[in-house]
Amino acid sequence: MDQELLITQSKDSLTIVYYSKTKQTEKFVSKLLNKIDINTIKIHDGLIIDTPFILLTPTYFFGEVPKEVTEFLHHNHKNLVAVMSSGNRNWGQNFAKSGETISKKYNVELIGKYELAGNNQDIERLVSYINKRR
Repeated sequence: MDQELLITQSKDSLTIVYYSKTKQTEKFVSKLLNKIDINTIKIHDGLIIDTPFILLTPTYFFGEVPKEVTEFLHHNHKNLVAVMSSGNRNWGQNFAKSGETISKKYNVELIGKYELAGNNQDIERLVSYINKRR
C-alpha cells in the first residue's frame, strides 16, 4: 500500500481530519469552514498525518468506530489531540459512541457529540476548542 505523507508548514498548526461515507460529516466540515479558517483533510487509504489533528468521525452500526477510521488511527494516533463524533440519537446509549471509544483508547479529549450534520451550537463548540489550542 502506498502511503501519502502530509506535511504542513508548521508543526504547531492544527488540522481537522474527518471520515465521511454518508456525507453528514462533510456537511459538518462545510459549516465549520464557514466559521473558521483551518486545514481539513478527508481520510483516505494510506494517509499519514505528521501534524497535530482533531478527528471528526461518524459512528456506525451499534456504536462502532468505522473500520477506515480505525485503520487510519493505527498509523496516525500519535498526532491525535482530540475527537468529536456524530451519530443518530435513535441509537440511544450508542449515540456517537465512536468518540468515547477513541477518546478512551488514545487518552485524548472528547470535544463533544453531535447528531447527523450537527447544528450551530456544535460548530461553535468545535470553533471554541480550536481557538483555545491556537
